Amino acid sequence: MQALKLKSSEVIDRLDVIYFTFKGLKWEKPIKFANIATILGGYAFKSSDYLKFGQRGIKLLRIGDITEDSDINLSEAVELPKSYAEKYQEFLLQENDIVLGMTGNMGKVAVVKKEHLPLLLNQRVGRVRSIGEKFYLQEFIKILISTKYFIDQLTQLAWGSNQANISAEAIGSILINEIDLDAQRQIINLYNSTQQKIKSFQKQADEKLASIDSYILDELGIKMPK
Repeated sequence: MQALKLKSSEVIDRLDVIYFTFKGLKWEKPIKFANIATILGGYAFKSSDYLKFGQRGIKLLRIGDITEDSDINLSEAVELPKSYAEKYQEFLLQENDIVLGMTGNMGKVAVVKKEHLPLLLNQRVGRVRSIGEKFYLQEFIKILISTKYFIDQLTQLAWGSNQANISAEAIGSILINEIDLDAQRQIINLYNSTQQKIKSFQKQADEKLASIDSYILDELGIKMPK
């Protein structure tokens, strides 16, 4: 039996609902993710351009700066000359931009906050922006990217034997259902409400664990320093 070999570039534009999605899903109006958002891969800045320790410039968002709990930690970020803000304006991030890792474990996603700016986008990190709030809400897109379905699609489309990699084009090819603004707002409200409940339950659980811990220490006659 002869195997058919195809380049990844030949497959990207031939994605179909049946092969690249899960059985049981019903698609009413399937569209590509690129129809609702723009995806930009970062620039390959040279390490020789990094400022020396103590010098102040513009911080560079690298894939390691995106945490596992969907946040951005710039405590170890390198910095580039301030002149790069104009020179590489295309890669200058804005507040509420969605960023995601394009190498390694798929699913590292975070949102850029005002406190992170100014910030430049490094290679192997993608920036996602809605095509327009009149059509798709940025907050909804963040929720969509964080779903198991989307992350599984990223994993399927990634390539590389030692380390998974994915392109902006491949991300844009992922199929989703077309959804109106009212439905997006309902999903956002449900998501935020659920997250609040999770945080509340977590706080209660932490308090109970702390009280149990305190009780056990008291029973053992151990006093911890305040």
